[in-house]
Amino acid sequence: MAREGLLLQEDGNGPEQPAPAPETPKKKAENFWYYHKWHMLLLLLAVVVVSFLIHDMMRPKADYEIGMITAYSCPQDAVDLLQKQIEKYGEDLNGDGRVIVQINNYTVAPNGGGTQAEIAGQVKLEADLSTGESMLFFTDEDSFAQQQEKIQMFAKTDGSTPKKGENGPEGMRVPVSGLKALSGLSYQGSDGENLMDGLGLSLRVYEGSAVDGKHDSYWEASRRLFQKLTSG
Repeated sequence: MAREGLLLQEDGNGPEQPAPAPETPKKKAENFWYYHKWHMLLLLLAVVVVSFLIHDMMRPKADYEIGMITAYSCPQDAVDLLQKQIEKYGEDLNGDGRVIVQINNYTVAPNGGGTQAEIAGQVKLEADLSTGESMLFFTDEDSFAQQQEKIQMFAKTDGSTPKKGENGPEGMRVPVSGLKALSGLSYQGSDGENLMDGLGLSLRVYEGSAVDGKHDSYWEASRRLFQKLTSG
């Protein structure tokens, strides 16, 4: 009988199985990922969320937030230019030793609706108005007219609430060229025009609004800033 070349186990009950080959590092990694991928993804998500929270907590808080309502997204370089110039005239409202201005650009379609980004811009604007984040707003002419006609959003330049039907912009909106503190600013857009020429600054209505009585000191500080920007 030919020898089959099979080794018997010590108890003689059957052939001895060869020892399994050791797993390679690649194989170990594949096995680990197969059994633990959801745990790792959840852990990664938690790390990202915590990182954002820490970054938000560590980020310097703005003394003033200013809304910018336009039918187009204003370039960040132009926004930075405005922020830095306005900071020269602001007050250190939170006592951290510096003045920080944050401008939030709300891109809103002229007649409502629009793209997903424009709808999101309208939602963010409404949230701003309901919480009182911004007391000052830059607008282009069409956006000013739209918001004033829809919700009579803007106050007179002295901070008083206009009478019903007073939609301005006379006495409510000061073009950047008319703000002595900002009149020299220039930012050339893709069409070669100075983007600052299309912007104007207004105070939001405070008296009788949803935030009346909740942010009195912030409102007064914003009104003082508006006056400083106007007088230079």
